[in-house]
Amino acid sequence: MKQSDIRAILERTAGVILEESAYLFTALLDEGATPDVATWDAQGAAVSYEDEDKTVHGEVHLWYPPGISTIAAANMLGIDEGDERAVSKGDDALREILNIVAGNVLSSIYGEDILFNLTVPYRLDRDVLMDDEASEMRAWLESEDYPLLCVFHEIQSK
Repeated sequence: MKQSDIRAILERTAGVILEESAYLFTALLDEGATPDVATWDAQGAAVSYEDEDKTVHGEVHLWYPPGISTIAAANMLGIDEGDERAVSKGDDALREILNIVAGNVLSSIYGEDILFNLTVPYRLDRDVLMDDEASEMRAWLESEDYPLLCVFHEIQSK
């Protein structure tokens, strides 16, 4: 599958999942409007995947600023954004969304017949962000005036 096709799948899938899971409506972020990742206050999460035959593995990453995670948690829990639980559960909310995005992206790329094992979402170090921003298989989205970056990494074994 072409990188542009994977990018389109990321854009569509992440947008739909954010809307359906956390009532976060998204739009594509213009390339010229993306934040300077060197100074962007973003946190990253990843889900690793591997097919049952161990021929395809990789990761799906999601980068987000803290403000959007609080909104997502509040929406998912049905509480006010000012509630301390919204702040404390923000990362958990976006990691769960990432898990759903990863599963749906993999099904869209490989079909429903291939089974993948997914890890529990985990935190990414900031040094990964620069490489993610340069990836061709990335999608920049915007929601609630916050930028979001979703990235697909794939490694095929021989």
